[in-house]
Amino acid sequence: MKKLFLLMMAFVAGSAILFTSCNPDEPTDVEPTISFKTGADYVSTNVTVEAGSVITIGIDADANENSGALLTNLNLKRAFGVQTTLWDTAINVNTFSIVFDLTTFPEAGEETVTFTITDAEGETAEVSLIITTEITYQPLNVWEDVTLGDQDSQFGSSFASIDGTTYSLAEAKENSDKIDFVYFYGATNHSTICAPSADAAAEVFNNPTTGVATWTKRNATKFMATTTTVDEFDAIPADNDTQVITLATGADQELINNLDQDGAPVVLAFETETLKKGLIKIQEIVVGSGVGTPGHILITVKVQQ
Repeated sequence: MKKLFLLMMAFVAGSAILFTSCNPDEPTDVEPTISFKTGADYVSTNVTVEAGSVITIGIDADANENSGALLTNLNLKRAFGVQTTLWDTAINVNTFSIVFDLTTFPEAGEETVTFTITDAEGETAEVSLIITTEITYQPLNVWEDVTLGDQDSQFGSSFASIDGTTYSLAEAKENSDKIDFVYFYGATNHSTICAPSADAAAEVFNNPTTGVATWTKRNATKFMATTTTVDEFDAIPADNDTQVITLATGADQELINNLDQDGAPVVLAFETETLKKGLIKIQEIVVGSGVGTPGHILITVKVQQ
């Protein structure tokens, strides 16, 4: 009897093992999937680019086939040093695709970009890459101690930042495509730097043969008042245009007048029609006895090549 009992117990145990081993394994892979889009149009691996440039990153995500849990959220995290930017969007789908045009940080360094997908069961998956940003410095043109006369002066009133040349009115007409600004002294505007495209330039330089209105090209230079100091201007190296780019910002104006009101020295910014940025240090302002008598300004210009 005892032997029979032991045999029955062995049979039950063996059957349990048999039935257990026959049960299908529970699925262990229950996470959603996420991947970068690939191809020539997309960044999908670690990359080195110019600071402040735009890159395109695409994301594809799918619900897990085993769990069937819908995708519910996509999160984007951008980490550059201590700076962190977060973005997310709520979804409720089986598959999800999205494309981002990301502007990289304007500084040199490394940024980690991480995308995380979450499903209805709270399961997550993520992908990430590193964007290394570099700043490519370009040299400046530096034109020092340039005398720019007003409309009554023996000195030329028209300036070309591309080569640092000052032109008389007749010469400026022949080289109008080069002229970025003119200088004059007006009854209302007083000491003024002005774009050739401005009406004021044509009104002051109104010679019927060589006046601004007769020029083939009247460049629409933009000027900006700045808080840049003379010391800051002087410290800008000639082999690095990044500071000029940074400082040449502000409200665009076709002319800046009344320069003699506050006097020299003062630093102005400008942007040429060809999108070259520059700074003008006005070192000296000489005003005649009024309109009709000669005057001039002395300037130094630092401008992108």
